[in-house]
Amino acid sequence: MLMAGGLMADMRPPDLLIAAYGNLANANHDYDGHRVAAMKQIEGAAKVLGIDLHGSNKVHERQAESDAQMHEAKRMLEQARRDFAERDRKKIEEHLSHAIHEINVALNIK
Repeated sequence: MLMAGGLMADMRPPDLLIAAYGNLANANHDYDGHRVAAMKQIEGAAKVLGIDLHGSNKVHERQAESDAQMHEAKRMLEQARRDFAERDRKKIEEHLSHAIHEINVALNIK
């Protein structure tokens, strides 16, 4: 599900949440539970917005590829946090900020 930055710019915020969630779901490493914690925060934001996140397929990949998935998910969440309409942003900003924090912690685990 890893995407080029140019394609990401054309995505709507709900699509960014779905894609970021998929990237995290497909990352092959646990990152001491921080990957799943980030996913739970995205699930919280999606619930507020009525977005269905499920349906991505799990794949196995190397650590570097898993890290790339995590970085891409972080970029998607940062863009979604900026792009959501004001009324939605207030409802989900805390979830997205916590998810980004969990990804940052995860990426510092080796």
